[in-house]
Amino acid sequence: MPKYIALLRGINVSGVKIIKMEDLRGYFSGMGFREVKTYIQSGNVVFEANKQTIAALTKKITKGLEEALGYHVPVVTISTETMQEIQSADVFTNVLKSIPTTKKYVAFLERPLAKDEITYLHSLTNEVDVYYSTGNEIYITIDETKGKSLFTNMLLEKKLKIYATTRNWNTVCKLASM
Repeated sequence: MPKYIALLRGINVSGVKIIKMEDLRGYFSGMGFREVKTYIQSGNVVFEANKQTIAALTKKITKGLEEALGYHVPVVTISTETMQEIQSADVFTNVLKSIPTTKKYVAFLERPLAKDEITYLHSLTNEVDVYYSTGNEIYITIDETKGKSLFTNMLLEKKLKIYATTRNWNTVCKLASM
């Protein structure tokens, strides 16, 4: 049975939209998903589901969470296979040649970026923050030895008019192995 990962945006951040992971697992089980696991408090849910499109899964999860919580929670859903491919490709090492002290993040997007959006994103790169994308995710490196970072998830959303949810590289690697 296929495994998927739901990445919830904006929960358990600064005391807002608090969801206990036990409750979150219950919501997913109640939607018919199996082998539901959560990882840390930032809304990472690994689960099994019958094979279906990512769009259908995302719609089902979004609707189910809204009914359970009473408010909208943006969700990006990907297959565990895709997460494993992201980890294996290791853009940070193989493309960006990031140094060990660099902070590394991956922003998962509600939809792929168009070529003009990718070009614009790359133009946001500065001495501290490097943005790289081929369309489906955004890879961000932050080198704080060179100054203060301007990166926030909201920066991506505002500039690209798209919702995104960002995870650090360690979380990406952990989710790929679950």
